[in-house]
Amino acid sequence: MKTFDPRLYFVHDHGFKPSPAALTAALKGGARMVQLRAKGLTRDEFRAWATPALRLARAYGATLIINDEVELARELAADGVHVGHRDMPVARARELLGPEALIGYSLESVDQIDAPDARLADYVAASGVFPTRTKTDLPGHLGLEGLRALRSRTAQPLVAIGGIHAGNASAVFSSGADGIALISAIAGADDPQLATAELWDIARRAALGSDLPPRHPAETVRGRARWRDPRALTIAGSDSGGGAGVQADLKTMTALGVFGTSALTALTAQNTTGVSAVFDVDDDFLRAQLRAVLDDLGTDAVKIGMLHRRGIVRTVGEELAARPHLPVILDPVMVAKGGHRLIEADTVAALIEVLFPLASLVTPNLSEAATLLEAAGAPCGDLARASRDELRAVAARLLELGPAAVLLKGGHHDSAQAADLLLTRDGGEHWFEAPRTETLNLHGTGCSLSSAIAAFTARGYPLAVATAKAKAYVTEAIRSGARFHWGEGHGPIDHIHPHR
Repeated sequence: MKTFDPRLYFVHDHGFKPSPAALTAALKGGARMVQLRAKGLTRDEFRAWATPALRLARAYGATLIINDEVELARELAADGVHVGHRDMPVARARELLGPEALIGYSLESVDQIDAPDARLADYVAASGVFPTRTKTDLPGHLGLEGLRALRSRTAQPLVAIGGIHAGNASAVFSSGADGIALISAIAGADDPQLATAELWDIARRAALGSDLPPRHPAETVRGRARWRDPRALTIAGSDSGGGAGVQADLKTMTALGVFGTSALTALTAQNTTGVSAVFDVDDDFLRAQLRAVLDDLGTDAVKIGMLHRRGIVRTVGEELAARPHLPVILDPVMVAKGGHRLIEADTVAALIEVLFPLASLVTPNLSEAATLLEAAGAPCGDLARASRDELRAVAARLLELGPAAVLLKGGHHDSAQAADLLLTRDGGEHWFEAPRTETLNLHGTGCSLSSAIAAFTARGYPLAVATAKAKAYVTEAIRSGARFHWGEGHGPIDHIHPHR
């Protein structure tokens, strides 16, 4: 049975900024449902516009609904159709599309909730809640009181549409909506992806509220609405001490509100004083882990950590190349905090050759950056006292090796501030600075930063914003973790500080 998550529902309207860029931004930002609406197009024009949009929605795992055009929805094998009370009856649409299709039904008044079509639909849409410039043919506006009345009279999933934005979205959910449908609040924003991510955060938090109005105990609910929160996959080694590797990644993802999954590349016998043994995971078992996770649970972002052999690198590369829309955060882990080398010498070149072209972001520290450039035939020497211009040049050379962006971490620099440089292929440059904390508890900082970036990316934030948020999270984790005494060596940071 097809399910859907109605909490953030983007109406991609051909009459309002209908470019693929707007749809891509909404999908990256976290929109879980997309409705294609094109009132002024012929059937052929609608089909030509909808076909690539459907492919894009499929790539991001979103539910795609066609507005009004039932025959076109059937022809394109869309997930379903949305109809109004002036359109084809829901029962006829169900007959044409089959039992698996999702069917939404628009309501323009509270009394329409008693119509047979409303009871047969998979969800109902209250249209419109507030005045809006994109839909001007409504007899009136329901307002929050109308939403509450609808909520009290139906148990159907209820989506609110019309004039909703970040300033009133929480009130809409508190009035009983299960989801918010948006057009201009996303497509009309200066940064549509950031706007979507911020609305997605509001939707996720508000939908968990305990003060929602009671639902009417209707017997016709089809039960297809299922939430799907952000997910992130870590591909890395296990740290038995819990401070770095997969353990740190999963702690970070959980602390930041993301469901974390994992694929282990190696097991280490490790504590705060160092690594005493490494147990290799063979390539076939790693591939089995990756497919088990990605084919069933899926993911919204990937973090890659310890990859110690060429075969491991190639296995990861093959699996991720088959899923090109996934954001990939690559942390080129080479040496543990205690000094143990975690990568074979000939594997660095494989990292560059296989994974750099797939990476949305590579996050080397200064010594890792020097090792990478040396492997690429462009040695740069010791960077501990490099100027900002020299660090910028190093990041630019790393960009030339294939990733979409480089975060050159400055934690090992001799400067008073811990300054990281984000350089992107489209010319973006951002410096992220934070005060240093005198502490031995720095084990796993690199793992935690890259997994935090992956977590915020999974939550829909653009890369620069995700990086800034991740930097702030790790900075506070270091400051908070300095109070603790874990073991006799380099202790971990405080991953769960947001919840203390």
